[in-house]
Amino acid sequence: LDSYHRAFLPAAQFIQQHSRPGSLTIGSGEFAFALGFHGGFLIDSTLGYTSGKRADFIIVDERGFMEAFRGYEHRAPKIHEYITRLLGSEPEGEGFKRLVADFKLSSAEDSGASNRWYENERVGVSVFIGQGKIEAIQFYSAEHPNFNGFKGPLPLGLDFGMSREKVRELLGDPQSVTSSRSISKGLGHAGIDRYSVGAINVAVSYSTLSGQIQVLSFESKASG
Repeated sequence: LDSYHRAFLPAAQFIQQHSRPGSLTIGSGEFAFALGFHGGFLIDSTLGYTSGKRADFIIVDERGFMEAFRGYEHRAPKIHEYITRLLGSEPEGEGFKRLVADFKLSSAEDSGASNRWYENERVGVSVFIGQGKIEAIQFYSAEHPNFNGFKGPLPLGLDFGMSREKVRELLGDPQSVTSSRSISKGLGHAGIDRYSVGAINVAVSYSTLSGQIQVLSFESKASG
């Protein structure tokens, strides 16, 4: 049998037969066509780590989540291990030091300044320290004029090729929306959608050129 009849269909039918109202299933995007894009189904290859949601059923497929797991192990364990834990904490801990080392971040501001940025333009990552706390961790696509695109896997099932419509299909309606803004030539955005995800806020900024994700920002709720 082909993979559709051998693996996909039996898995989808099992969930449909055993799930109850209020049940949550986490799986890769292709299963959303059988189980629905909203409500009881969530695309999240971190298995709820960053969303803070606990699944009743988890579908792990070879092409989707297994590839993402391998990516986390080799390329970006810092994403699903650090973000939620680091936001709102002080930047003196071992977790932040490891984040700086893994992404080779550096800051132009004095280390004693209460507000400062740690960045690496080549890998497309920045961290903002505000009033002595880690307030934001940001990942940039190649469309941003000041950063090379971040090449690691992104949490929440997102990727930089997604339009606002696709993001809203995945995450639902945002809690707040910021209108488009032009700062200077080449700088600006086509709007920002902000979501409350577990213990943190997630801000998705869209490119004025393609309409796709340009910046993905994870923010401390204390700073929001």
